[in-house]
Amino acid sequence: MPLYTSGRDRSFFRHANREMMRKIVSQEVIYYKISLSETVVNVFGESKNKMYHQPVLLVCSIIPEDPDSPLLETGLTTTQQVDFRFLTSDLIEINLVPEKGDIIMWEENYYEVDNMVYNQRVMGKNPDYSIESDNEEYGEAWSVICKSHLTKPNKLNIIKSR
Repeated sequence: MPLYTSGRDRSFFRHANREMMRKIVSQEVIYYKISLSETVVNVFGESKNKMYHQPVLLVCSIIPEDPDSPLLETGLTTTQQVDFRFLTSDLIEINLVPEKGDIIMWEENYYEVDNMVYNQRVMGKNPDYSIESDNEEYGEAWSVICKSHLTKPNKLNIIKSR
């Protein structure tokens, strides 16, 4: 049986991580979940007018890459890749599952989620691939990394209100 991965240990880790994220890191973003039921798509599964659920304020850790401004035929365009790291327990509490196409607003910029990474687990163990039967309850997903890119706000169906 692995050390430090019992229910009590995971509860302590979860509490310590939440406190660190909320009181020390405390980077806040607004998360717009795409509404698949309200978004009308064409034959190719694409849509010009995506619809979103009500935005949610979330605390996360943000790792941005440096912005790049390549000169294209259409003019100067700024690009940037950003990783938003959320605690899985926070997302479970509000019943939010990140998906491709969701929008994250950070520092007045909008980022479209391209991919999600779920490989950060307690003690690095994946219970789906456990060799021993007593390890099956260990190794829950600890965080979700949303890899995203900077997108233009005029192509989104989001109205800013304050």
